[in-house]
Order: sequence, then C-alpha cells, then structure tokens
Amino acid sequence: MRGSLAGNSERSFTLHWTARAGEHSYTAKLYRLVNGQKQWADLWSGKIRVRRPDQQFAVELEAFPRDLEGGGMVFFTVGAWNFAGDALNVQFHVVDESGRVVYPRDGGWISKYLPKGASNYTLDAFNWDIYGVDNHTYTVIARISGEEENDTATIIVKPVNGTGLKQVGFECDDLYLSTGLDRGHHLLYRGTLTCRAILYNPTPYYLRGSITDVHAVEITPKVLDSDLVGEWGYTPTISIAPNGYYTVLFYRNTTSIGVYHLEHDLYGLPFTVKLHYEFNSTNGLFSEKFIGIGSAWITQDSTQAAISSTIFIGGTAATIVGFFVSTPALTAMGALSFFVGLYQTAG
Repeated sequence: MRGSLAGNSERSFTLHWTARAGEHSYTAKLYRLVNGQKQWADLWSGKIRVRRPDQQFAVELEAFPRDLEGGGMVFFTVGAWNFAGDALNVQFHVVDESGRVVYPRDGGWISKYLPKGASNYTLDAFNWDIYGVDNHTYTVIARISGEEENDTATIIVKPVNGTGLKQVGFECDDLYLSTGLDRGHHLLYRGTLTCRAILYNPTPYYLRGSITDVHAVEITPKVLDSDLVGEWGYTPTISIAPNGYYTVLFYRNTTSIGVYHLEHDLYGLPFTVKLHYEFNSTNGLFSEKFIGIGSAWITQDSTQAAISSTIFIGGTAATIVGFFVSTPALTAMGALSFFVGLYQTAG
C-alpha cells in the first residue's frame, strides 16, 4: 500500500487480509520513498485471533524466556478467551512433546472458571526447568463439554561455551508423609524431602569432582525445617561429559510426625527449599558454589490415608486416625481382624 503524509500530521491506513480460524502473527513495516528508493522507517508487530463460527473458547500458552543457553527456568502462562454467552468451566493440562503431562505435576487435569466475556484471561501460571540442547515443545490442551482447544510454545535450548559448570535446574518433589506405628501403637508419619539440581557442563572436556558444603540457607515454612532430622544426604562424586548434564540428588528425612501436627500444621502447605552446595574438581583447579531454590507441596500418602471420623468415649471427643487390616490376604471364608488407633482431641 502506498500513501502520503503531510508534515506534523497523522493518517490511518487500512490493510485487508483474509485469514483462517486460529491465531496469526503480523508485522506492518513502514518505509519512506526517497527518489523512488525504499528506506526503512518503522515497524509494528502483533497477533490476531480468528475464531470459528461455532468456537466457544480459545487458549494460549505463553512462555518466557523462549531461548536458553544450556537450560534454565521458563515461566508459563495459560491464557483463555470466552466466546460463549455464559461462564465456562474449563479443564486443561500441559504436555511435552512426548505427551507426558508436565502440569499439573501429578498428572490429571485442572479445572478453572472462565468468566463470561473473558479476553486473554489468566487461567494459571507455573514454572518449569528445561534443559537438553534441542527444541522443546509444550502444548496446553483445554476442554469443555463438546469442544477441545490447544496451543503450543517452543523453547530453544542452545549450547553455550564456558569454563565451568552451570546450574540449569533445581526442583523438589512433593513431600509425601506415610503412616507407621511406634512400639506403643501410636500412629506416626514419616517422609523424605528430596530435591535435585541439574548441572550442565559447557566445556569440551570432562568435569569430575565432588559435592561438598551442603546446607539449607532457608526452608519455609519454619515448622517443616524443625521437623527435619540429620544431615543432608547427596550424590558425593560426579562426572559430567562435555556438553553433558548431571542430576545431583539431595535428600533429608523427617522426624516422626504425629497426626495432629500433620493435620494442623503441615498437610496441604507449599514449601520452599533454598539449598547451598559446592562443586570441587578432582584436580583442585576449579570450584563453584551454587544456590538452588525449589518448591513443592506437603501431602499425605493417599494409599495410607487415615479414616476421618469422630466418635465419643465417656463424653470425650476422640478421632479415629487409623484403620489397619492385619490379615495379609482373605479367602472367601477367611476371618478379618483389625486395629483402630484413637487420637484424643479434647478433654
């Protein structure tokens, strides 16, 4: 399109384009004509979404950053548009190129309310450590009754030249607390807090050495920190190939946790671990200190969940907190014996 524009003035130009349903990117470029030659002046880029006539909603997966050197943390946002006449209940999850669900982290689907008329509405946001020199594609799959939509984001991990190790990821598993009994038949919970660091070797030679000086800078909530016992266990020695990756495991056990403490102070809470560690090369020529920060949730092993019910004994409230089948296997005529653990909550 050509046109003219007087000095100290404004003018609008309308560009026409026939698009198919879906999301499209565009760039408008502005040139000056000087003696018949084009000279670049400015540009503007954006996106436009064209919906199908019967489409009720749309989703978008935004990621930042999309270019990494060696690897690192990427922040994802799931956005949505509501074209229907009413609010919608949208189920969604995010998968990688293999089809594995990466969010939610325990698999399954997340259900969120999408208001009527919503435009670029944030359904959810999360972060994910991505490493491995390659293109990594993630897809959000969203559905309502009778309709499914999706959108993808590609993260490019490039090799990087360097002289030392690079931490490209740090994550923690959910802390699962499982049941057990002490000698007095009291119901207790125990678990292991586990985190892992992903290290990348950008050099053209092997890096061999040991992990030392492992200690927590901070663990929140504080109540969880007080429930951990002993020292951190970890992978003591490592060897990383040129342009290769290595996962260092860190773990620490909890003390025996009572059911009241679990239910009132811990269960369902998010936790964050800020961990310091150091790598020292075998030849003594190289040393690097790292801080890893990972977050997850405190939960209870669902396969051993205690029965939640209240009974009354002599006017005092007590809660049934355990139900254990003592017969390993039952035949059709076999007898069933059991133990019921009681935890007094009042009186």
